[in-house]
Amino acid sequence: MTPLASDFTFAALDLPARQDAAPSQPLDSEIETRPLFYPDRKPFEPARLPENEVEAEPAPPEFPEEEPVAAVERPPVKLLGTEHSSQRPAALVVMEESNDSTWVHEDDVISGWRVAKIAAETIDLVGENDQSSRVTLSLYPENR
Repeated sequence: MTPLASDFTFAALDLPARQDAAPSQPLDSEIETRPLFYPDRKPFEPARLPENEVEAEPAPPEFPEEEPVAAVERPPVKLLGTEHSSQRPAALVVMEESNDSTWVHEDDVISGWRVAKIAAETIDLVGENDQSSRVTLSLYPENR
C-alpha cells in the first residue's frame, strides 16, 4: 500500500530545525500592522460613537398595508398539453364538466376566459369580462 502525504512528518525526514526562524507571533497581529498588497492601505478602524451617545436600536421596517385580493374563481379547464411546432402555439385543454377536449390558440375564449399566452408548460388565461382576473394553468400543477 502506498503511504499518503499526511503519513509523513518533518521529524520522520530527520530535517534540522531552522535556526533563523523568528519566535512564533500570531499571524493576525502581523496582518494588522503591515497592510497587504498596497503600501497606502491602513488597518481597519471601526467607527466610534461619542461617549455620551448610545446606539439606538433600528426601527422595524414599515410595510404598506395590502388590500385584500379577491379570490379568483378557477376556470373549469385543465391543461393536457402544448404544441409549438406550428406558427401558432396551441394548447390541448379538457373541460372538467363535460370531459370534452379541444385545441385552443392565443386569443381564443374558453368558458369565459381568454387565452393570453401559451408557453411550453403553462397557459395564461385572462377573464373575458374582467381583465384583472388572471390564472395560469400548468401541465404539472403539483410543482407550482
